[in-house]
Amino acid sequence: MSAEKSIVITGGTSGLGYEIMNAFLNAGWNVAICGRRKAEIEKIRSKRNGQLIAEICDIRIESSISIFLNKVKMEYGGIYVLILNAATIGPLPLPKVEELRIEDLRMTFETNFFGNFNFLKYSIPLLKDGGIVVHITSDAATVPYAGWSAYSSSKAAFDAIIRILNVELTERKIQAFSYDPGDMDTEMHHMALPEDRSPLKNPKDVAGKLLDEVMERLERNE
Repeated sequence: MSAEKSIVITGGTSGLGYEIMNAFLNAGWNVAICGRRKAEIEKIRSKRNGQLIAEICDIRIESSISIFLNKVKMEYGGIYVLILNAATIGPLPLPKVEELRIEDLRMTFETNFFGNFNFLKYSIPLLKDGGIVVHITSDAATVPYAGWSAYSSSKAAFDAIIRILNVELTERKIQAFSYDPGDMDTEMHHMALPEDRSPLKNPKDVAGKLLDEVMERLERNE
C-alpha cells in the first residue's frame, strides 16, 4: 500500500475520532486508528470494511506507539495525514485551581501533552512531504472556563508545539495546525458537563467538515 492516501488517527474508537475514521474510509483512504479499549477495537475490526488498521495503543507508552507505527509503516509505507485526537478530560468533577491535585495535573499532561508529543515525534519520520498534522484542540485552550485548568493548560501547551512544528516542517511542505471542533455530543463532553443541556454538534458532521478542510489544504499544497 502507498502512503499517498493514508491517515493515522489516535483515539479513534469513539466520538470524533471514530467519525473521522468513517469519513476518510468512505472517501477511499487507507486508515489506521488506535485506542486503549480492546473491546472497541475488536468491534471496529468486525464491522468495518475497507483498508483499515485498528490496533490497541496507549500513547502514554513509547513501546506501544512504536509497535503501532511499525505496523502502519509495513502496511502503508508512511503517513500522509496524522490526526492527534486522543485526549483525557482530566479529574472529575472538574476542580477549581485551588482544589486541583498536582498528581491529577500530571496525569492529564501525561496523555494530552507528553503522550501526544511522543506519538508525534515517532510519526514525523513517517510523514509524507506535503502532508498534514492536525491536533484536535478546544476553545478551552484560550478561553478561561472555571474548573478546566488541567485540560485547558495541556491543550494550550500542545497547541504551542504544533505552531512551532508548522514552522520547522516548512521545507518539507508539511502543514501542522490545531483544529477546534466545538462542543460536540460525545462521551467526553457528557462526562465533563453532565448537566449541560445546550445544543451540541454531531461528531459526524464535524468529521465531514474536517475532511473537507484537510482536502482543501492538500490541494493548495500541490
